[in-house]
This record gives sequence, C-alpha cells and structure tokens, in this order.
Amino acid sequence: MNVALLVNDQDKITGISSYTFSLLKALEGVHEGPIRLITTWSDSGVAQMGLKRAEVVHVATGRSGMLTPVSYTTASNRLLRSRSGAVLLSTNPMANFVCPVPQMTVFHDLYRLIPGRYSWHQRQFFEIYARAVLRASQAVISVSETTARDLVAWAPSVRPKLHVVGEGSQFEAEPSYDADRRGLLFVANVEGNKNVACLLEALRLLEGAGEDVEVRWIGRDRSGEVGRWLVRNGPLQSLKPLGVVDQATLASEYRRAGALVVTSTAEGFCLPVVEANGFGVPTILSDIPILREVGGGATMYFDPKSPADLAKAIRDVRAERELRMKLSAESAMNGKRYGWDKAAQDIVRIISGLK
Repeated sequence: MNVALLVNDQDKITGISSYTFSLLKALEGVHEGPIRLITTWSDSGVAQMGLKRAEVVHVATGRSGMLTPVSYTTASNRLLRSRSGAVLLSTNPMANFVCPVPQMTVFHDLYRLIPGRYSWHQRQFFEIYARAVLRASQAVISVSETTARDLVAWAPSVRPKLHVVGEGSQFEAEPSYDADRRGLLFVANVEGNKNVACLLEALRLLEGAGEDVEVRWIGRDRSGEVGRWLVRNGPLQSLKPLGVVDQATLASEYRRAGALVVTSTAEGFCLPVVEANGFGVPTILSDIPILREVGGGATMYFDPKSPADLAKAIRDVRAERELRMKLSAESAMNGKRYGWDKAAQDIVRIISGLK
C-alpha cells in the first residue's frame, strides 16, 4: 500500500499530518503487506513520528501555494506507475486528480468552501480541484457522519463510494481524572471556525464577576484574532497561552485539566474531544452537529453564539464536583467508541474491496 502525505508546511504538525502518522502507525500493526509513505517531509521530520516499518519515499514538488497539489500529482504518479498492485491512500483532499492505481482519498471537512475564510480564488480552485480528486478516487473516506452529509450535499455522485471512518487518540492513556482540578484547557490553532471570540468574551464575563478561572491554551494564533481582540479589549489574566507543544507536554496538559473547552462553529471531527475522553477529562462543547456526533451525551453543551451561555457552563462545571465526576466517567466511556486500530482495520477492509 502506498500512503501519500502532502503538506505545504514541511515537517510541521498539522491536523492532517497528525492524522496521517497516527493512521500509518496503526496500519503497520494490522496490514500485513508493504506500506510506503510518499512524502514531502524530510528524513529527520519523519523520524520523529515513530514509524516502525513503512518505507519512506521522498518527492519534491518544486512549487508552493495552490499549484503544489498539481506538482505532487506529477511526482507521485511517476513513482506509482512502477509499483504493481499498489493502492494509493491520500490523506489530504488536495490529492491526485489523476492516478495510475486505485486511489482512496480522505476528506476531513469542506472548510475551503466557507466564504470569508479563504479568498474567492482559493475557494474556486478547491471547488474545481477537489471535484477532480473525487472523480479520480475509487473510494472516499469521511472522518465523520457530519462531513459525509456535507460531502453528499456538495457532490451527490460521491455517495456510492463514500465510507465513514472515525479517528482516534494519539495517546495510550488510562482515565485518571482528579475531580479537584478546576483549570480549563483549550487546544486549537485559531482560525475562523474556532470561534475564539466566544471564549475570550466568556472569560471577560467571568473575570468581571470575580471568578478565579484559568484557561491554558495550546496552539497558534493563525488568524491573529486573539491578538486583535486583546488589543481592542485589554489583557485577560485568565488566558495562559502555551503555544505549540510536543506530544508529551500535550498529554501532561490533558492530565492536569479540569475540563476541555471547544468553542468551534465548524469541525470535521475535532480530535481534542477524543483525546480528552482518553484521559477521562470532562468536555464543554459548542452545540453543533459534529460535536454532538463526536461528544455524544458525555459533555456539557453551550450555544456557540452566546459567551454568557459558555460562561455559565464553565461556572457550573467548575463549581460542582459531582458534576465533574459524572462528566469524567461519561467522557471515558465515550472515548471507547473511537480508536486508530479500529480505523486502520476499516481502511484495510475498504482497500481489499478495491483490488
């Protein structure tokens, strides 16, 4: 099997690169045949990700920006033509728009079609290119039922070859929640869909009411929204930015958290929810369809348009120890619905149907 990883930011951990390497490691355990990673990453970057037996083949695209997928298609197809019996698993929807071997492509979301988040030219390029990828794919993987419905609404012809395969936590952890912990965790690279203003406004309300609250934030301010909000409204003592951290530090932050907060208005899956579940950490989530799907009944939901509603949810969870214990137990149970081994087994089953 050939597994393709295309990233514009070489050797940087993103949602797609994290997904790819987590799935690859699981595939190494359940797929008996050869696995080849075709990647733009460097040897040193790949070495940090803990692969055991996958062969790594490097390709150079020679381009950056919107034309990168076109260059990648040309380079990877040159390799694939010499590999008999290969199946290409592309974990990025900006994958091969033509392919000499059977291809299955993973769609995480349709963010690139959201007006205001990307330029008109970027949205049009995605519209044309991603539809070509769908036509070139014998199987299409959606990471959630919610994204699957979005895909069918956008491209009805995808329905016969569409499969839903969930994600899993990168951490092998046993729930060990301490109900005396009351600090909050926010894990997000901030972009438009993360709705970070709701969190910031809620924290301002809590600080104004004299609440002694702390939110530790892991991630980057990609959109600059946090910085602009703080310039307009002044500093927040309750927000503790930690930036980008390694896996060990992220695991440590989950272990010390009293609850995870997710304020998003759109997600493809939302992996931090499942990661928090693995540690038995309660979750406070936006009441949107995808988080209802992934979080199930094991969470406290709030209206993502209402900072006051989020502030109330935070206040309730922090104030009631019995509620935290209940949410922790439900969180741990919810996490058992997902796992990379299950995802890898589903992928192998789908691949076997393509040959």
